[in-house]
Amino acid sequence: MRDSLEARIRELRLIAEHAPRYNRRSRHPERMPWVRLTSEPFPRLSVVRDVRDEPGATYLGPFASTNAARLAVEALHEAYPVRQCTRRLPAEPAMGASACVLAEMGRCGAPCTGGQDVAAYAQVVEAVRAGMLADAAPVARVHASRIAELVAQERFEEAVTVRERLTAYLRGASRAQRFEPVARAAELVAARRDDLGGWELVLVRHGRLAGTARVDRRTDPVPTIETLRATGEHVGAPIAPAPAAHPEETDLVLAWLDQPGVRLVAVSGAWTCPVRGAQGFKDAAEAVAAMRSREPEVHRVDPTSGRAPSVDLTDAAQAAGHAAPGGPSVVAPAPRTA
Repeated sequence: MRDSLEARIRELRLIAEHAPRYNRRSRHPERMPWVRLTSEPFPRLSVVRDVRDEPGATYLGPFASTNAARLAVEALHEAYPVRQCTRRLPAEPAMGASACVLAEMGRCGAPCTGGQDVAAYAQVVEAVRAGMLADAAPVARVHASRIAELVAQERFEEAVTVRERLTAYLRGASRAQRFEPVARAAELVAARRDDLGGWELVLVRHGRLAGTARVDRRTDPVPTIETLRATGEHVGAPIAPAPAAHPEETDLVLAWLDQPGVRLVAVSGAWTCPVRGAQGFKDAAEAVAAMRSREPEVHRVDPTSGRAPSVDLTDAAQAAGHAAPGGPSVVAPAPRTA
């Protein structure tokens, strides 16, 4: 018999609830940081502890640590000329305001002094938002090019630092993009054949396991599915991309859904992923292939096991200058009945 998804999630919930002294796994999910693109006249990137219902705000994560979240912010700053100052700027610049050194270096349009108005700065913000939600290629391209320069100069320690920034960004973007559809799905039912020929049935609501059931190979699973849907745990809608469960629980659910043989029986809402999202950069080979690609591809939604994206220094250097064009989100294949 394969490991039970329910058993693993019950263990996870017990650890999170009781926080055993010598077990750090799954403790304090509320402390897991996110990267937020703020909602204000001149938005900026910040590291926060929760996802709020704030129109216009965009999130990456959650991250395992504040340091990882800060590395992801640095990666976005390297790729886009978004302001890095932390104060809230008014729509009209203050009298006597002076620009920082980043403006002199061409890495910021200086909205603080009127160098950019709200409309012009909004174009920068939309590019950053696309990098967070849909198209990871621009960020990957900038870092791959920088890695190539550093490797050519044999400055390997600095190249590793750049790689770590890129990896942190890819990890956070990939996780947010995987969480988004399942967090928004009010109900998802999936089925998988067990070792005895029956069906393991799973009910997921907003990324939280809401119920499970099993039927043997001689039993029609449809009535059991309807009972499961009627009796499953009620789960309130979260603020996506944050799921209504511990992030590690949602990771387990997505990993289960990604197993061979799992069938989507029913899902509410759109089940989509971005064509050029961070999931296409999970390892060096995929990063190189994606950055060299010139034609749009359609990717199935990939609820991965949470394996950390990484980029090899040599492969990233070879990939420099080969950017993939951006693309819209696409709908995954239609659910198949059990």
